Amino acid sequence: MASLGYIVMAHQSRGLRTLLGGIREFGSGNLSHRVREEGSEFGELSQALNFMAESLLTQKQELEKAYTLVEQGRKLTAVGRLAAGVAHEVNNPLATISTYTQMLLRRSDLPGEASDNLQKVMGEIDRIQIKLRNFLDLSRLQSFVKTRVNPNNLVRDVVEMARHEAHVQGVELCVSLTEDPRECYLDQSGFKQVLWNLLGNAISSQSEEGKGGEVQVKTLFDFSEGEAPCFILMVEDRGPGVPVDVLPHIFDPFFTTKEVGKGTGLGLAVVSSIVEGHCGKIEVQNLSPIGCRFRVVFPVGDEQ
Repeated sequence: MASLGYIVMAHQSRGLRTLLGGIREFGSGNLSHRVREEGSEFGELSQALNFMAESLLTQKQELEKAYTLVEQGRKLTAVGRLAAGVAHEVNNPLATISTYTQMLLRRSDLPGEASDNLQKVMGEIDRIQIKLRNFLDLSRLQSFVKTRVNPNNLVRDVVEMARHEAHVQGVELCVSLTEDPRECYLDQSGFKQVLWNLLGNAISSQSEEGKGGEVQVKTLFDFSEGEAPCFILMVEDRGPGVPVDVLPHIFDPFFTTKEVGKGTGLGLAVVSSIVEGHCGKIEVQNLSPIGCRFRVVFPVGDEQ
């Protein structure tokens, strides 16, 4: 009896030590730890503790994701206010420079070299104005005007505008659009900005390889059972893809892997905010063996 009592006490003591060790691990923040589940009265306690840890870990991850979205939104709001002021201050003198440059270009007595130089000045003015419009987009992210529209029509408009740039870079644009004529509630300007930025990045990644390439634009509707109907836009390239260590940061404002002067790091941040404003989501995936796919999901339902 004494031996049996000792064995029972030792077993219970071991079980209690296991539970206590698990509780200490959870208390230290290690929610990935799991208590060994034994076939005794302690097994149910271990199972309950593991279930609690799994639940806490899920809630922690959701909170971290929500905090990231809130923090990104806060940054973009602050940047948007600053951008609106900067764009206004730069636009005024830039408009004056543009006006006088165009007046000079109209003169018939200009030497050929001077005319060529003034054309280059106008080209640089246009480039600055494009950058300023990107900044202004940041200040307008919260003022969406959604209307019911066929998204394929918007895709065609943007693709046609991007074809010239793609041709110059030696990149072929291939388009595969759904035949479903269904409409969605979208901010047309915002949707076009999303596709324009994604196409610009895809074309740029291809041309950096120095061998042209191909960019594919695809659209489809998803009516999976149990899921809200949605419109899906995909942009795929055959470039080098996104480095794994860069993936978590590509939608952060001012984050860029391009050389200084070749990117502001705002394009994908703007894309992310526009998609979020449509209650949608955006995903990025590296393809094998090369290439990258951006998948953007927009809800089809009633106006959001």
